Amino acid sequence: MGTGGSERSVGRYWVIGGKRLEGADSPWAWSELLGPYPAWELAALLRTRMVDLYRHDPQVQFSVAKDADHAS
Repeated sequence: MGTGGSERSVGRYWVIGGKRLEGADSPWAWSELLGPYPAWELAALLRTRMVDLYRHDPQVQFSVAKDADHAS
């Protein structure tokens, strides 16, 4: 685990989220996949914006995900 943000800045990052119909185990009413972004910080800024836009609805969630490493 690194100590700075530079380690997680390399790669492709996505903002993933949406709204659940009822509880945490129920299907999604709608979902979004936004990106890719070249840096974690850029994706995190958009995630913050999306959370702010839907702050009135606790069933809406967003997170940042990094592409899996597919090197052989």
